[in-house]
Amino acid sequence: SVYSHLLSAPTGKSGHDKIDMLFGHADADGHIDLMVTVGEHDKYDAALGVIEDAGRTFLILGPLDGLPEISQFDELAETTIDGRNDEQDLGGYGRTFTDVNGDGLDDPVLGARTHSYLFYSPLPSGALTSADANAEFPDLKEARDVGDLNGDGRADLVLSYYKDYIFYGQPTE
Repeated sequence: SVYSHLLSAPTGKSGHDKIDMLFGHADADGHIDLMVTVGEHDKYDAALGVIEDAGRTFLILGPLDGLPEISQFDELAETTIDGRNDEQDLGGYGRTFTDVNGDGLDDPVLGARTHSYLFYSPLPSGALTSADANAEFPDLKEARDVGDLNGDGRADLVLSYYKDYIFYGQPTE
């Protein structure tokens, strides 16, 4: 990713949800894009009702005219990714936005309460869930970008749960 910044902002729930903003390139237009994760975001499902703390990630494509207000995330997002379950906290347990397959686009990797999920960019427009991930890493909930550890030109990941596991970036298919 180009740059990341962690901040806390009020959401009207019980105190503060952690909002993480990461900048990178999710498409090939040359503009910097913004990925915003809100781990404790509630989701409404017509069949199930409110799914508490499912988590939501917003992908806002550039060009950006400054940082958007929290109230603008839904309106500006090209793609949203929601957790599927109560208290999944998708994106709330570590996240990164880095090119893991060497195609020049940054790929969202989102940690959740029990799994991590990898989504290859470019992402389709609209609403996705963790079920739409290109890869799922069970029992590894914390995702971190550690750069290119083995010098092959692709970003590598560390996924953790009590222990760190290194996943080397994969070539473009």
